[in-house]
Amino acid sequence: MANNKLPMLVYFHGSGFCLCSFELPHFHAGTLRLAAELPAPMLSADYRLAPEHRLPAMHHDAEAVLSWLLAQAEADPWLADDSADLGRVFVCGATRPAATLRVHHVAVRYGSGQLALDPVIRIAGCILWPFFIAEERMASEAAGRPC
Repeated sequence: MANNKLPMLVYFHGSGFCLCSFELPHFHAGTLRLAAELPAPMLSADYRLAPEHRLPAMHHDAEAVLSWLLAQAEADPWLADDSADLGRVFVCGATRPAATLRVHHVAVRYGSGQLALDPVIRIAGCILWPFFIAEERMASEAAGRPC
């Protein structure tokens, strides 16, 4: 029997280490766009920011998101039983160094065996989106829309 479940995407917004929240309109709009266009359930994670919460708080928060995902799947069986393949979790971070650093940290710790996850959750990959600055704004930037 074929597995019709979709891979799970765990998304970390950009923040520059000390700014922003997943609730900001441009982050939220970008997340909604991803969720609408990707064939995957998506979790948009928030986390504590510096300087009040210094390293390694951001790494601990990223790891805690995966523990929360497991607990949520156990509490709401529709997620793991019907919709998401938690054996194919992709972590991704957008644009800013803090988000990509969180993704990199989680992926490296998981891949090296330092991050023990329940056998139900398996990180299948990570997606890193670099941030490029140009002399002129793109049309979507000028219009106030996410790229």
